[in-house]
Amino acid sequence: MQRKLDGWRALPGNERWLLVGLTVLLPLIDVALHLLGVRRTCRLLGGSGGTASGRAAVGEDQQAVARRLGRLVNIASRHGPWTATCLRRSLALRWLLRRRGLPAELCVGVGRDDGRMHAHAWVELSGRVVDDQPTVVAEYAPYRELESRIPRPLRAS
Repeated sequence: MQRKLDGWRALPGNERWLLVGLTVLLPLIDVALHLLGVRRTCRLLGGSGGTASGRAAVGEDQQAVARRLGRLVNIASRHGPWTATCLRRSLALRWLLRRRGLPAELCVGVGRDDGRMHAHAWVELSGRVVDDQPTVVAEYAPYRELESRIPRPLRAS
């Protein structure tokens, strides 16, 4: 407990307040996903600032800010009252980055492990993974690529 408290004290004041805000935001995102569904929640959280493409050029300083925010989202998820899944964490991070005018892109991929399919979400900025290991891109086939291979009558609307 003392170690966590020391870590809290070591953070700058603005990051402490951000962590407090994230402990509120993550459960709200969970509730929104249950009530509104994924598409409407994404629209709700994606509507504030930023540009359309996460592939736009972003400087190293901005990448460092994005990584720091990703780390704070992960801390809030692990140590807050609400443990969030990768989708909830990624939605929160994307929202934070877009509020700062950064063109963050939510990525969802599908992979296989022991013959079972599973999905994973992460955030990219200028084509670089922000909140996960860079190898995640090789481990999961992006959903947008899979969707283009599914015949139209089978696609969800």
